[in-house]
Amino acid sequence: VDQLRSQGVDLDSGDVCIGSLSSYLLANLIEGDQPCQVDHANAGRTQLLSFESRDWDDELLSCFGVPKSVLPEPRPTQYEFGNLAGTNIPILVCQGDQTAAGFGYGNLPFGTAHVNLGTGGFMLAPVDDLEILRAQEKMPLLISLANSTVNEAEYFIEGTINGAGAAIKWAAEKLDIESVEKNLDRWAESVVEPPLFFNAVAGIGSPIWNSSPPQSLANRWFDQELNPIATPAPEKAMVGVLESVAFLTMMNLDSMCELEVCISKFRITGGVAKSNAICQRLADLSKCQIIQPSESESTLLGIACLLGDHAGESDNNWLSDENFGKVFTPRHNPILEQRYDLFQSLIQRSG
Repeated sequence: VDQLRSQGVDLDSGDVCIGSLSSYLLANLIEGDQPCQVDHANAGRTQLLSFESRDWDDELLSCFGVPKSVLPEPRPTQYEFGNLAGTNIPILVCQGDQTAAGFGYGNLPFGTAHVNLGTGGFMLAPVDDLEILRAQEKMPLLISLANSTVNEAEYFIEGTINGAGAAIKWAAEKLDIESVEKNLDRWAESVVEPPLFFNAVAGIGSPIWNSSPPQSLANRWFDQELNPIATPAPEKAMVGVLESVAFLTMMNLDSMCELEVCISKFRITGGVAKSNAICQRLADLSKCQIIQPSESESTLLGIACLLGDHAGESDNNWLSDENFGKVFTPRHNPILEQRYDLFQSLIQRSG
């Protein structure tokens, strides 16, 4: 905004709109002269939207110095945005990728979390009382506007895992290992005591929020006494990286439990989630049932499900848990639990 003003741009002319990528896409995809629009899910990411009114918040706009005149019109995620240019096809749903993924297998029931482990990762769980969460003195997780219509809205509590597939790729390149994905589960079965990996690839996300942990800790391996290991055996090192993704996921689950968001089941998707080893470790640590769908592309499925819901033609019978794919049930695994405790101690060292 300041840069535009310094260039002499008249922000009150009505010719300037500043919005998210979804705003840009809608403006260029829709036929005719439509006002600039943004869906509630993406608008919520700007930190300028009131979750109560689902409109731009005047106090927040003032704090950030953003004039309301340059912002797009906030719309429900399920809304008649306009027709696709050159067609009579209406655009009826606009969503963010993460929030859409939460609907990939139908509405996410209370008590079930959706975990996606791709390049990075995230954990979503539905919440029904925003005030309890917003009243917390310390809120280590995010709140997302998940889905909305003209009259109502749904919300997720959200955790982030910065290094999932990115951490595995980084370690494989550093250790000069090929065919990691093909061998990772086999290594996980044979390695009894993998080293601990301080997973700070792209920084540490929630609930720690540390973008720059000490270099003496970041992306290094440690033994069970938390002493650094200079040159870990490649197979053991890779299993340590895989476990670190499970441990970071668990830290977000623990935070949800502390906020009284109770989880008894996971749906887990994404490239890393194809690993049976990480699914079983998450089941053992969380004491939750882990469901690994046979179709892992949850974002596209989510858009399809929301579109069907908007059109009144949603049939989610095929989305029952037994149709998902593989189910992992918890096992007693005290050695893994001990490593998780050590991992948390290691992460806390980062300050």
